[in-house]
Amino acid sequence: GTAWTGGGNYPVAISNHGGTGSQIAALSVAGLNPGAPPARSDSFEYDGTTWANPASIGRQGFGMRVLGTQTSAVATGGGAFPAPTYNNTDTELYDGSAWSAGNPFSTLRSFHSTGGINQTSGIIVGGRSAPGDETAINAVEEYDGTSWTAGTVYPTVVKECSGWGATDDFIQAGG
Repeated sequence: GTAWTGGGNYPVAISNHGGTGSQIAALSVAGLNPGAPPARSDSFEYDGTTWANPASIGRQGFGMRVLGTQTSAVATGGGAFPAPTYNNTDTELYDGSAWSAGNPFSTLRSFHSTGGINQTSGIIVGGRSAPGDETAINAVEEYDGTSWTAGTVYPTVVKECSGWGATDDFIQAGG
């Protein structure tokens, strides 16, 4: 809370990955090994000291975003690299040991922001739109643990943004 210290080394070179959790129970998902496509499809858990490889997410996730905790996470969007498909509407659920497919959301996106406390409540905001277009979007979708529904449209179109918090107590910045 007052100073940065070195932690355990990440097991692979990575960029554009998604993550969630706390300092002693983090989850990192997919991403891209810089300079060496294709996009990754693995996930790693961090216990405050070391990273472990618990499970494959089952699909590539360049620009994927994740919400929840290390034992109850939702991975959203992203896609393969190189193309096809840069962006998608996929949802993947993690229970602390394995990934499974969830219901898709409606707006193609990657590099969006997410918030939510676990697999029963989440929000996704903005991001990059359809492949080839890559324009910023302002679409918001909310998750109830089973389905995604349209939320209140974000007032600004934004991509490559960051957000955090719960569905009903969310903050967005940058982009």
